[in-house]
Amino acid sequence: MSRHVLFLADAFSSNYLSKDKTPFLYDCIGKGVYTEKIIPGVGFCERSEIFTGISSTKSGYLTAIGFSPKKSPYRNMGMMLKVISFVDTIFSFLPIVRKVMRRILSYYIYRTEHPLNPYQIPFKLLKYFSLTEDYEDITKFNALGANSVFDEAVRNSKRIYHDSFTGLNKKNNGSDEDRLQMVLDESSGEYSLYLIYISTMDTIGHIYGPDSLETDEALAALDNTLMNFVDRFEKIHPDSTYIFLGDHGMVKVDNHIDINAIIKKMEYDLQLKLGLDYIYFLDSTMFRLWFFNDNVEVKIKSYLSDISELAEKGIFHNNELEFNLNKDTGDTIWYANSGVLINPDFFHLPNHVSLGMHGYLDCDKSGSYGMYIKFGNTVTLGTHKERHLHDIYHDILDAVS
Repeated sequence: MSRHVLFLADAFSSNYLSKDKTPFLYDCIGKGVYTEKIIPGVGFCERSEIFTGISSTKSGYLTAIGFSPKKSPYRNMGMMLKVISFVDTIFSFLPIVRKVMRRILSYYIYRTEHPLNPYQIPFKLLKYFSLTEDYEDITKFNALGANSVFDEAVRNSKRIYHDSFTGLNKKNNGSDEDRLQMVLDESSGEYSLYLIYISTMDTIGHIYGPDSLETDEALAALDNTLMNFVDRFEKIHPDSTYIFLGDHGMVKVDNHIDINAIIKKMEYDLQLKLGLDYIYFLDSTMFRLWFFNDNVEVKIKSYLSDISELAEKGIFHNNELEFNLNKDTGDTIWYANSGVLINPDFFHLPNHVSLGMHGYLDCDKSGSYGMYIKFGNTVTLGTHKERHLHDIYHDILDAVS
């Protein structure tokens, strides 16, 4: 039985591969199929692209969290959220209290069928949102609304090991080393495909930036870790095929924008009420808005179009972009320019500052490409200058055919 192992190396940039920094992975380039640049789709939903072969702009999976009041796990928690919000306001000067409250809420919500971590989303807004690509367990049949690798595995009676993978609806499953060990522990199982999530470069890249000494050190350590894993797995299953996929790269952050400050001034100037007139969501690179009546939409769009900082540091969705928005994603979106970070956002603490980011609209300008290597005894040598992330679907499909 042939085994395939997919390493999803989050934020492993095409620029990271080199003979000096990553000798093991660099050597793998000459053993199989190599794609120099993987072009990620728009947004933050890489897994749906990888497993369905459909781009984010066509599937509608652009952002990890979307507007969906009927599906929100917080939809029936109005009174509880009001109380929590009140207490949060009272103890706003004590960060530890606010942190504990969100942790308790997170613990409760992960006991529901469709959990959504509260992150730093304002309590009064939680009832409007749910996960998108992770709303359902991705391994369930038709979970992504399109034929997926998991669906094909079911049809062909193939098994996929995914406990070592990732998803926003999953509880933390440890470090990269923990996940690699999980696969080794299950290597005797009758699995056609093993999925392993590698978080190192994403974590380090966000904290220190893509060009830092810390990133170089993490690359060298990760390269050695992957080499040791392949060596051990190969001794158990010598005819295996290995896929190393960097789903996107990482861009150095060189500018910031405080959208919350703009929002507060806008509410005062236009006499608006959050939750009555409109709501919004702050991703790290996107500012998304939903309007509750046409009059408010006109007023807000006109107001924001006159904000010079927004014009200088990004663009609003327009007809020149080659895709349309759906209600889940937003009635309108402001996209940050490459290197510009929305800070604070709804995922990080107010005092958190990332030195690296991804998820920008124009990958060609940002240079946030990923990379791809596939090798094994049955893999034919080949090189591609570039491929889109969703094109990798067909390569992975081989494992469950």
